[in-house]
Amino acid sequence: MPHKKKFTIALLILFLVLPLISSFGADSDDYSVTSFHTGLSGQEASNSEYDATSTLTYQQTGGEGEGPGEFQGLSALSRHLGDTMVVFDFRLRRMSFFESDGRFGFSWPVGQRTGTRGSPRLAGVTHDGTLYVRFVRGMGSPNPGQPIRPPVVIFRYSGQGDVIDSLGAFPGLETVTLKLRSGAYISGPVLFGRNTFVHAAGEHLYVAANDSYRVDLYTDGVLDTSIRWPLELKKLLPNHIDDQRTERLSGAGSGRVRQAVEEQYELTPFPEKWPAFSALVVDQQGNVWTARSGPSSQSTTWDVFDPTGRWLGPVRLPTGLRITDIGDDYVLGVWRDVDDVEHVQLYDLIKPGQ
Repeated sequence: MPHKKKFTIALLILFLVLPLISSFGADSDDYSVTSFHTGLSGQEASNSEYDATSTLTYQQTGGEGEGPGEFQGLSALSRHLGDTMVVFDFRLRRMSFFESDGRFGFSWPVGQRTGTRGSPRLAGVTHDGTLYVRFVRGMGSPNPGQPIRPPVVIFRYSGQGDVIDSLGAFPGLETVTLKLRSGAYISGPVLFGRNTFVHAAGEHLYVAANDSYRVDLYTDGVLDTSIRWPLELKKLLPNHIDDQRTERLSGAGSGRVRQAVEEQYELTPFPEKWPAFSALVVDQQGNVWTARSGPSSQSTTWDVFDPTGRWLGPVRLPTGLRITDIGDDYVLGVWRDVDDVEHVQLYDLIKPGQ
C-alpha cells in the first residue's frame, strides 16, 4: 500500500538553555548574533565548548484533503487576533483559522470577489487582524529573450473574508521566456533580476521593489512613509555570473538538464547591476531587515532600519538561512544542510550597548 502524504500543522514551543554555540559577529558598534542549533526532535546540540539542550512540545491538527481544517498546499502560516492562527492553502485558495489548542474554527475562499487573475499568496496580518493578499501573475513573456515584470496586485481582507480594498498593482518578479536550440521554450526568473517584496506585520504593510534602496510603509492601505538609503547599485561583473553558473552546473548532472542550464546562461539578458537587496523581513519591533545582494559567501549581511528609517546597524547571518521570526533578542530560522535536511536554528541577537 503506497505511503499517504500527510499535511499537518505543528504548534511548537521551544524551551532553550544556554543558546550559545558559535558566533557570527561584527564590529562592536554593530548588532551581532550567536547561534544555537536545534532539531525538530528536540535532541541535544553541542560542540567542544558548550552544551545546550532544548525541549520541544507540539500538537498536530489538520490533514490532507479538501474538507474543513484539511489542506492540499500549505504555503503560509501567521498569527491572527489573540492566539488564533491563520493558514493559507494556495491550491485550495483558502484561508483557515485555528484556535491555539489546534481546534479548527472556520475558513473562507480567496480571490472570488476581486475579479483579479493570478495566484494568491498571504503577505501577512497587521495588528488589527487585516489580512494582506498579493496576487501574482504567471512567468511567461510574449517575446522570447525580453524580460518582463508581471504585476503583483495587493488586496486587504477582513478576518471574515470581506474585501476591504485594493492597494493597486506593483511590478513583480522579473521573468523571461527563452527559446532553446531544441525548439523548446522555458520561462523563469531573470538571473540577478528584480523583484518586489511584500510583507504585512504590526501596524504596516511593507512594499519594497529592489531596483532601488527604498521600502514603502502603508498604514490602513495608505502610503505612510518611505525608508531610503543613499547607496548606488553595485555593478554586476562577468566573474559574478561565471561563479553562479559554475555553482548551478555542479548540481545539474549531465545530459539535457546540464545543456538547458548552459543555454540559459548563454541566452539570458543579464542586468548591468545587482538588485539593491535580495530579501526583506520585519521583526516584532517593526524594524525592517534587508539582505544585501552580492557574490556568494558563507554569510549574508542584513541591514536593519527602525520604522522611521534610522539605520540601526548590520547583522551577519549564514547564507541560506530562511528567517521565520525575529524577536527583541533572537533570530529564528530554518537552514538546509548539504543533504537538503532542514535544521531549526536560533541565534541570540546582541544589540549595541548590551
